[in-house]
Amino acid sequence: AIGGYTTAILMAGNEQFGGPIPAGMKDLYTLPIAGLVAGLMGLAFGLPALRLSGLYLALATFAIAVAMPSTVKRFEEYTGGGQGIQLFGSPELTGSITNVNVLGRSLTPNDWMYYLAWSVALMLFAGAWLILRGRTGRAFRAVRDSETAAVSSGVSLARYKTLAFGISAAYAGVAGGLFAIASAFVNPDTFPIALSIFLLVGVVVGGLGGLSGLVFG
Repeated sequence: AIGGYTTAILMAGNEQFGGPIPAGMKDLYTLPIAGLVAGLMGLAFGLPALRLSGLYLALATFAIAVAMPSTVKRFEEYTGGGQGIQLFGSPELTGSITNVNVLGRSLTPNDWMYYLAWSVALMLFAGAWLILRGRTGRAFRAVRDSETAAVSSGVSLARYKTLAFGISAAYAGVAGGLFAIASAFVNPDTFPIALSIFLLVGVVVGGLGGLSGLVFG
């Protein structure tokens, strides 16, 4: 939701609601910012979440998903409240509603979203692979398998748990930005609690042990 709204606000602006951000940023350029904003929010949540574990941590993250629609409506001057933000009036800013010229080739909206989504997915997959094959990835796996053993080996639980929240939130933020571009519209009902449940089920079914399970799942 944070990533989707970041993309929508940067593209369409929120001056029509009394906000300070003008319209004008192209869809592609909003994705890194969407990931950054969502990542920072993930880091902010990761700090207090360090005191929680197991079921209590799951309930805390679930509570955020439940509260998000109401929170979005609360800041109407930025998010448009219940009516949301639509991107149909900005065809020059997004490829989801008009043809896009890329390297001399005209792409239809569907082709543009197809290539954009796959390109972003491959870059993020490569980033995740690089993270997991290095020292950070080994620390993540150590914390996942046994926190006590990880601490005994010199791994900082606070640092790596918070970093995990930030990285995962950044990935979700980029996905939210892509979702906003594809639908050309965001409002509180675009990100219901059921979506969080579906995503969690997909991860569990696909497998938590490695990238291949997450991707193909």
